[in-house]
Amino acid sequence: QLWHHFQALETGIFKPNLRRGGVKEVELIKNAIKWPKLQGYTFYTFVLIIVGGRAIYAASTNWINDKDYVDGNVTVVANTKIMPYTTWIPFDYNESPLYELVFVFQIFATVVYGFYIGATDALICGFMMMIKSQFLIIKNSLDRLVAKAQSDEIEDADRIELLDEKSQKIAAKLTNECVFHHQELIAMCEKAEDTFCYLMLLQFLSSLLIVCFALFQLSTLSPSSVQFFSMVNYLLLMGFQLLCYCWHGNEVQLVSGLISSYAYDINWVILNESIKKSLILLMMRSQRPCYFTAGKFSLLSLETFMTIIRGGGSYFMFLRQMNS
Repeated sequence: QLWHHFQALETGIFKPNLRRGGVKEVELIKNAIKWPKLQGYTFYTFVLIIVGGRAIYAASTNWINDKDYVDGNVTVVANTKIMPYTTWIPFDYNESPLYELVFVFQIFATVVYGFYIGATDALICGFMMMIKSQFLIIKNSLDRLVAKAQSDEIEDADRIELLDEKSQKIAAKLTNECVFHHQELIAMCEKAEDTFCYLMLLQFLSSLLIVCFALFQLSTLSPSSVQFFSMVNYLLLMGFQLLCYCWHGNEVQLVSGLISSYAYDINWVILNESIKKSLILLMMRSQRPCYFTAGKFSLLSLETFMTIIRGGGSYFMFLRQMNS
């Protein structure tokens, strides 16, 4: 379904058209691609810092820890080595080369998994950025509508002169293209919302659970410990992940709601009545902005993100007081 949405953005009315919007359309698309790339690289940097910190800590403190357990009536002392992450292994990995192999496997698997999550987030947020760029392309088309329809610039006069008949036909065609583009974009947003809403709900619930567990562990750790530093970085990564979804969702909602203002700002007074009616219909439809939600319950917006941050801060202070 995601691939189908991306293919739709590369065909038909959504395909960048130099004759329609000039070089600026290509610049808008390139800008929409640039930001998800930057988001992905930032996520990868967080992953490398978190996993690398755990690897350095485990490697530098790789001393033998004594762990007692009871085997029948005999107390046995087992020598275990520190791993980057505490996992259950179905064999004894304390001897070389098994220890080194398991150590490398944990680091490699965690980094690959983190990169996979970061790439998936960048892909979905990139789709939101492409939707935003399509609304900006409509804005650019509206800005150029009158200038493309005019054969020459209209000089200031005592009264407003309407465009000639030929220019009116060109303006009507361009206006119909903008209206059609807007309708198709709204339809795509609605389909994408139905596709992603429950995925976003699962993402939000899992991220919120991770944030709660991380805050609980932070409330029990010493600020000078390595575990505290690692957990803070992990918490920042989860916050960055939620911020990306909320930020891009908020941008789509904001830009789609401004289409009516963009249409009003053009020089519509020199257009005929039929074109003005088409622009009014465009403005009326854009009064209801497009949006993305988490399971139809919560909007992906900066307000939602701030609510999460405030709730997390209150939860952490409560846990801190309970453990003090």
